[in-house]
Amino acid sequence: MTFRDPRVLEALAEAEYEGQQEAVSRQANDVRDFFALLAVCHTAVIEEPEEDESDDDEAIVAEGDESGKDGATKGEVPTSKKPPENPPTDEAPATTVPRGSAEAHAIPRYKAESPDENALVAAARDVGFAFLGEAKADESRSSSANRRRSSLSVSSAAGPTKKFIDISVPSGNAQLRFEIIAVIQFDSTRKRMSVVVRRPKPWNDTALLLKGADAIVLDLLKKDQGKGRDHVVQAVMNSVDEFAGEGLRTLMLAWRPLDREILEEFLTAYKKACAAIHDRDKMIALVGMLTSPDAAGIVEKDMLLLGATGIEDRLGEGVPKAIRLLREAGIKLWVLTGDKMETAINIGYSCRLLEPETQVYRVSAAGGKRACLQAFRDLKARLSAEGAVTDYPPRESAPKSLAGKIRWSLRPSRIFFVCCGPREFLERRRKPVKLATHGNDRALVIEGQGLKHILDDPACRQDFLSLTTSCSSVVCCRGSPLQKAQVVELVRHGTGTLCLAVGDGANDVSMIQAANVGVGISGEEGVQAAMAADYAIAQFRHLAPLLLVHGTWSYARVSEMILNFFYKNVVFSLVPFWFMFVSQFSASLFYDYSYIMLYNTYASGPPSSFSDDRQIQPTGSLNELSSACAILVVMVVNVYNGLNTYYWTWMAQLSVWGSILTVFAFTIIYGEFQDSPLAGTAVA
Repeated sequence: MTFRDPRVLEALAEAEYEGQQEAVSRQANDVRDFFALLAVCHTAVIEEPEEDESDDDEAIVAEGDESGKDGATKGEVPTSKKPPENPPTDEAPATTVPRGSAEAHAIPRYKAESPDENALVAAARDVGFAFLGEAKADESRSSSANRRRSSLSVSSAAGPTKKFIDISVPSGNAQLRFEIIAVIQFDSTRKRMSVVVRRPKPWNDTALLLKGADAIVLDLLKKDQGKGRDHVVQAVMNSVDEFAGEGLRTLMLAWRPLDREILEEFLTAYKKACAAIHDRDKMIALVGMLTSPDAAGIVEKDMLLLGATGIEDRLGEGVPKAIRLLREAGIKLWVLTGDKMETAINIGYSCRLLEPETQVYRVSAAGGKRACLQAFRDLKARLSAEGAVTDYPPRESAPKSLAGKIRWSLRPSRIFFVCCGPREFLERRRKPVKLATHGNDRALVIEGQGLKHILDDPACRQDFLSLTTSCSSVVCCRGSPLQKAQVVELVRHGTGTLCLAVGDGANDVSMIQAANVGVGISGEEGVQAAMAADYAIAQFRHLAPLLLVHGTWSYARVSEMILNFFYKNVVFSLVPFWFMFVSQFSASLFYDYSYIMLYNTYASGPPSSFSDDRQIQPTGSLNELSSACAILVVMVVNVYNGLNTYYWTWMAQLSVWGSILTVFAFTIIYGEFQDSPLAGTAVA
């Protein structure tokens, strides 16, 4: 974080640390708790610096300490105070380390599962709440190098050895040690991460720290936020809307204290889930959810709001240009994202998916399922009355069985016509649906919960397909990975069109696998999407040349190659076919076996992939006739393939003329062997 708001630093200076002074205001402690949550509730690990790394930015100097040019400070060796083996109360001790120590001088760098996670932990570090690593109960501070290599994990938190993490504070010469009791990881269903910790002074309590999507956190908040805090929720919501309007990715932070009774009930369910053999992660996630059958919302409820974060997600280089080229090529683009609706719309405008004159229709589930479906039906009816939507007969969904999938894939083919008869073929033949790509100014933006209601209703699914295919752009926001895959399958099987899905994260894997063609972007989000895709690219802008240049070339090459292979084999087969009328349909072979075996290898292959030819088997005049016919066929096929070549490169010249010369040389050399069927055959 290169910019530090002075108001934040002033509030942190006024907050209470280790009981040194009372906070000037409640807001000062809230700001302190906000950044402490960011430093504790995460899955980041500390990246070890290179041995030869020496940078001015790698050193931090406390006031009053002496430092060298390399940023190393002079001070005492850090000491540690071992926490009790099993603290009977909710208190956890704080351990003080001089700020001038060797451990405290270096600015840690982090690695996280996502750039957003890394940015949040780094932001807390830059204002003084630096995550210093994980430690065991019996581990001294001097072994921090090993501690920094580890990360928070559910298995370690539930094991017999207690886990602690250390963070620095911006005031005083102390580091705080938090005991990690339980960690419930973030997933696409929960859309939040929770950590149960014992906090040292000045808190001296056990608390649940939570961060997640704003729509999820708002449902978990306590109705009464406390005296003088009624305005906090509305103020934070206004900030979230402002962040989303600027295209930032938003999260909300909240916490709640846990008394002994609630903690024991939670730990009982948590340990049971951690000991499960099957579906362990799923059972752990259910522990904190409101629908949990065991610990039904024991901890993740009655939360107190701390604030919200906004992270800039810059567009990659050349994204607007790539989208413009794809739309001009007649490709319809959908955006399936997990961001907030306002964020998704803002990104749509910034990447030129939405134009200023575009009329945007929004479908939200704010009023509940019934209101959402009714609003969607009203929108569909209004646009249909204006002639903007064309209805078409519903198509059956893709079958799940193997036999059904085979029949589905054969539906548009003549094989299906032969197997099922002309009536069924004509009745079930799919007609391509005309998808609007440009020429209108309509765009549909639908929220994840509203999309769920629509996909669960068969009638609305069909209306959704009719409405979206008539819009120039579609944006589905707050969508889960399952919903992304469902939308791709609906469009793919409902319209009979080819779908390409492109993504860069683990949440896009199911969508990529559901499409006809999957493209993964390997980058800061990891390589899960690239590993699951058919093609991998480095940046989104490479998608345009992949489709419009290499895709076009590949399509032309493959289609020409297939036709050339059919042509050369048909020509080669027609010669013995006509010979059958002269030989009165005898069983004798017209070509020698050597020509039959080598024809598709190198006699006619190179021009359509590399050329070759074959010849015949009997003796006497038949060998001479068949050899001449085989050589003539090779010449005709290779010259024909050469004429179909777009560019006469040296490789094309070598393939055509080399194949013709090869068959002449082969016939001459093969005929020199006494045991050869072509012995004595003259090539002249």
